[in-house]
Amino acid sequence: MVKLELMFEAKKIRTKTVGDELREARNLLNLSLKEVSRQINIPVNYLEQIETGNYDNKLADVYLIGYLKKYAQLLELDPVEIVNKFKKEKGIKKQNGLTKEKKSVFKKVSLSNKPVYITPKRITLVLAIVFIGLIFGYFWRQLSYVLFPPEIEVFYPESSEAVVYKDNIEIYGKTDQGTQVTINGKRITVDNNGYFRKKVYLSEGLNNLVIEAKDLLGRKHTINKKVIFIKSD
Repeated sequence: MVKLELMFEAKKIRTKTVGDELREARNLLNLSLKEVSRQINIPVNYLEQIETGNYDNKLADVYLIGYLKKYAQLLELDPVEIVNKFKKEKGIKKQNGLTKEKKSVFKKVSLSNKPVYITPKRITLVLAIVFIGLIFGYFWRQLSYVLFPPEIEVFYPESSEAVVYKDNIEIYGKTDQGTQVTINGKRITVDNNGYFRKKVYLSEGLNNLVIEAKDLLGRKHTINKKVIFIKSD
């Protein structure tokens, strides 16, 4: 007795798409894409997209549906049926795309929620990084002190040119600690935090104020302010 073994291979059944239906109908009529394009005035590349289902995202659905109707009428197919089938196919593609996107996002979120364990080795590493940062900051500050002139900022008057209607103005600002500040060559007091404030009397008309910061190494940083005093009647 001969034992017969039948082996079945499962094959995925491919559903005929709108593009397949249109292409088959065109082939039955022995029409090329160029001939179809000439008869219904639709670019060949759009006809290719319709038949392959790879639609250009720049082509709006309203125009694509219009092309499908004209193409179906030329091939003596039902335009309404073709359009409905197209809408159904595109809806399925869009839904599949959204599903894949959601899965991808879910994976990213799940990976980001991976627990982080605090170990002595990691604590030591963090402390080492902080320590190195502090050392670097200290040396950079000392190096800046040697290389660059002192910083000085004048809060008032804010602009480089100001107009006032009284015979005095209060200069207010900040500089580096341990820096000497002068206004028109006259030294003023600077507090322990580097702030200074000084009332300066003005002459009528234009007054040039030279505000200068000088450090222990003799380096200077100068700011010029022009103040116009207009005497009121």
